[in-house]
Parts: sequence; structure tokens; C-alpha cells
Amino acid sequence: MTGKAAAIDRDLRARIEDGTYPVGGFLPSEHQLATSYGASRETVRRALQELTEDGWIQKITGRGSKVLERSHYVFPVTRLLGYKEFSLAEGLDLDNRVLAVEQTMLPVAAFAGLRDGGARLEPVPVTHVARLRVIDGEPVIIDHDYLVTALAPGITEQVAQDSLYDHLEGTLGLSLGYSVKEIRVVPADDEDCRLLGLDASDVVVTTTSITSLEDTADIQFTVSRHRADRFRFRDFARRRPEERRTR
Repeated sequence: MTGKAAAIDRDLRARIEDGTYPVGGFLPSEHQLATSYGASRETVRRALQELTEDGWIQKITGRGSKVLERSHYVFPVTRLLGYKEFSLAEGLDLDNRVLAVEQTMLPVAAFAGLRDGGARLEPVPVTHVARLRVIDGEPVIIDHDYLVTALAPGITEQVAQDSLYDHLEGTLGLSLGYSVKEIRVVPADDEDCRLLGLDASDVVVTTTSITSLEDTADIQFTVSRHRADRFRFRDFARRRPEERRTR
């Protein structure tokens, strides 16, 4: 991108950074921007597309270009890491707000897609733990954990307040092995809006996972809903030798 569109892009970034266009607010309309900069709407669209791709704005149909918060927490996708461990490693102030600790049956439909070949999950008794994660004073994650009661007894509100992994590995002496995860971007629901302070037009990033013990027994089923403007999910990928082209 060069010329007029690049100049508009730079100026809009500067105005977002100095607070002229605050986080959570909207940029002027394409027509207003075109008039202000003496440019065509197509030129303005190219500048807005660059801002969108770089994570400065989110275009919302019928409302315009919303300015996004650009400070993100980077969460590793491929590590089996609890949020307490994550917050300690990153030096963040984590507050767990326990919403529920209750006995129920596993909602198998929420996790069926994680099983290869559509392998069936059984609706076993589980302890449902719902928590709101508040990082540095801001609510950013809603966690719904379902732990198989027969494998993970003794989960109390105090355990949920502290760390499920400390209980599983420390108190119960279990060996967590691996986790299968699926990451999706979905519209915010009523709970997201109420607890995370989102609008109905916003989206959240969901991670749905099944965690297994070293002996392959499934023990934990989790649905986490993250504020999309606060997290980046990082992975590391290496190309396999057999995938390289021979020359």
C-alpha cells in the first residue's frame, strides 16, 4: 500500500494512539473520512483494510469500524498450562471468581467434535466448575470445566478458587498427559455480554478441549470463552522433512 491510502493509514493509527479515536469507539464513516482526507472511498477502504488486518479496528456490519484494544495476552496453544501457571509466568494479577461448583452430567454434545472419527462420548457424572477469570482487574475469560467425578473427587469451591491442576496433580497424585483443543471465533452470547462487558455485536474466542491422563483416560472437559481483543494464541510449527520438496 502506497500513496494516499498509506498516508491515511498512518494518520488514523496516530489518531488512535493519541486517543482522538478511543478504544471501543468508532471511526468516522467511509464517506466522512473520504471528505476529510480529500480522497476517494476506495482509497479510504484500502487504508481501513490495512488497519483491520493489523488488528487496529474491527469492521461491524451496519455500525462501522470499531477501534480495538491492541494490548493482548499471549497464550500458548500447544502447552497444557493452567491459568494460574500462565498468570504467574507472565507476572499477571489473576483473580478467580467462582460462579458454580455443582454435580451434573457431561454435556457430550459440546465435545463430540473433538473425537476422531466421531467416537462416542458417554454422559458420565462430572463436577461442573464455572469461573470468571479477572486479569489485572479486568474480566477476560469465562471457564466451564467438567471433571469426571470418579477420577477427580473432592473438588470444592476452595479448590476451584485456587487451582484445579494443583488438586489433580498435588492432592490426588494424578499425571496429566495431553489435551486436544479446538479454537473457534463465535458471536458473544448473553453470558459473555453480562460477565465480560461485551456488546451483542462482539465476538469471543472459544477453546474447547479434552484433557487426558497419562493412561489416556479422559478427566477434564473444558470450554473457555476469551475476550477476542485481549488474547493472542501462539503456536510453533515445524515443517517435516517428508513435506519438503525435493529439488
